[in-house]
Amino acid sequence: MKSYIAEALNGVQYVFAALQQNETLQYIELGLSILTSIILIAFRIWRWVKEAKADGKITKEEIEEGAKIIVDGAQEIAGKTKEGIKGSQTEDEDKREEIEKDSGKGI
Repeated sequence: MKSYIAEALNGVQYVFAALQQNETLQYIELGLSILTSIILIAFRIWRWVKEAKADGKITKEEIEEGAKIIVDGAQEIAGKTKEGIKGSQTEDEDKREEIEKDSGKGI
């Protein structure tokens, strides 16, 4: 009986180690995704400034366009962050349920 418990606990330990690695990779992917979005926003702003200064003055419409670029970019990053957090929470819950089912079968 003790052997089965030790094997089950050992199996659970490996599952937790595998889950931890997956979670870490999810956070790395989320970070890279956000970094890419920031770079794209910076490029859009740089291009907007270049076009706005081409005629020597910045108009009200051009300022509104620049503000829209920033707001859209911030919303894009916020959406990715929320998706990443919700996605990892949902996957964690699913994996916990699987672990609980599997650990009940092994004992």
